[in-house]
Amino acid sequence: MNVIKGKNLVSAVIECAEAWQEGRFLRNNLAHDYPDQEQEMMQTLNMVYDRLPEFLDIYHRTRAYIENRNYLP
Repeated sequence: MNVIKGKNLVSAVIECAEAWQEGRFLRNNLAHDYPDQEQEMMQTLNMVYDRLPEFLDIYHRTRAYIENRNYLP
């Protein structure tokens, strides 16, 4: 079975390291939901919505990378 090497995958699908870090920040904000931070949650959801095309592009490039290298069974 083939092993995906992180650096190759990341450099193939992520164009900007800062954008990746911002995406991780948004993901973490969504994952850690606190009832008293409703306003912050709304802001995070709006930011995710604004960047949805970028996230979908990363998803599609990741999927293509994996499929083109036959990493899926």
